[in-house]
Amino acid sequence: MYRFHLTPEDLAQVRFAVDPLWECVASVRALGAPGRHALHRPWAAEAAAAVRGLDLSPVRALLPDGVCPPHVLAPPPEGPEPAIGDQIARLRAAAAPAPLADVLAAYWERALAPHWPRFAAVLEGDILWRARLLALDGAGGLLRELHPQVCFAGSVVRVDGAVERDVRPAGRGLLLVPSIFAWPDVSVASDPAVRPTLRYAARGVAELWLEECAPPRGDAAAALAELSGRARARLLLRLVAPMTTGEVARRARLTAGAASQHLTALAGAGMLRRTRVGRRVYYQRSPRAERVLAALEGAT
Repeated sequence: MYRFHLTPEDLAQVRFAVDPLWECVASVRALGAPGRHALHRPWAAEAAAAVRGLDLSPVRALLPDGVCPPHVLAPPPEGPEPAIGDQIARLRAAAAPAPLADVLAAYWERALAPHWPRFAAVLEGDILWRARLLALDGAGGLLRELHPQVCFAGSVVRVDGAVERDVRPAGRGLLLVPSIFAWPDVSVASDPAVRPTLRYAARGVAELWLEECAPPRGDAAAALAELSGRARARLLLRLVAPMTTGEVARRARLTAGAASQHLTALAGAGMLRRTRVGRRVYYQRSPRAERVLAALEGAT
């Protein structure tokens, strides 16, 4: 078990980041073990074809049997949203084995770059949701909700695992990194040379490969469809995790304009909460929508 002993200064330094390079390395593991990572089979089938002929042995040779790639492959990111090109340049500057950076760059372009906008939307949506949790419930509420293997009591974050290690960040804080390819595990970086880091499965990962919004089901969903229309009911039922207009349009197989109209109407009725993060606007069911759904379920 890992035990992170957090001081008040550490709790004040809890931060989030997205880590494209770690996703790149972790996805190589997922590609080589499709049974363990069955959630990503649709991606794996496409990626295996895309990287055919690319020698991934320099990467796989450095991947241990555990779930956490070594720091030589994927050190914790230095900023909240690093670009993959900058991370690979940093890897080259760190005197990594010569072919490694070139292989990862080629692999990224073939296997991950086509999907990265979707991945980034899920990761940013997770951070948005957890940032709100932090604001409402504090660091304790945030840390208790990260992953089933993670618990927080007193001032100690415990992560279940075979390794027995006490980590004292000593004012460096704790970096939280939502991940697409960490599922179903939680990954720990505890080396004194790097910032203490926890990588965990992002909310919404299970829905990445759904091609369209599921139709309303059950009496309550049917009642909602009667009230708001079938298309808007389908969107509302799906918007448990934050999504952008583009993500909603893709999943519902709508044009961007049609998705925007439905989302605007639902938000205008108080059924969705809108949050802007940089240039993106995320939509998620509002407390009013949750009350309406609960009332409909109670009446059926």
